[in-house]
Amino acid sequence: MDLRALDARLRERGVDVAYPVVDEVTGALSFRFVASPEAMRVHPFGHREPTSQEPEAPPGALDLIVVPALAVDPRGHRIGYGAGHYDRALPRFAPPAVTVGVVYDFQLVAETPETEGDVVTHWIVTERRSLAAA
Repeated sequence: MDLRALDARLRERGVDVAYPVVDEVTGALSFRFVASPEAMRVHPFGHREPTSQEPEAPPGALDLIVVPALAVDPRGHRIGYGAGHYDRALPRFAPPAVTVGVVYDFQLVAETPETEGDVVTHWIVTERRSLAAA
């Protein structure tokens, strides 16, 4: 899902925006504040990510975290991309950060499997609706 418009609106309001980056050695996910999306490097998989020169967001510094998913259910349980990066990182940031699963409406499913260590999202937002996770 293309969230560049959200990034622009947040910056217009004076919000500091951080993006995720996975350490290539440890596999740990962190968030780094970037001056603009264009300042990020293109990852070999095609997405953009902050460079190591960008300031890291410490726990407690983020108000909201957008969490990607292949599918999410109304309870906030999600199917991620399989590496567990967000499930390991989110407990350091949320709370206080609110987590939002952002998916297309067809990715909102009745139920997803639960596994140990899963971190649920507080909100689900699609192009058609938004709902608080039950």
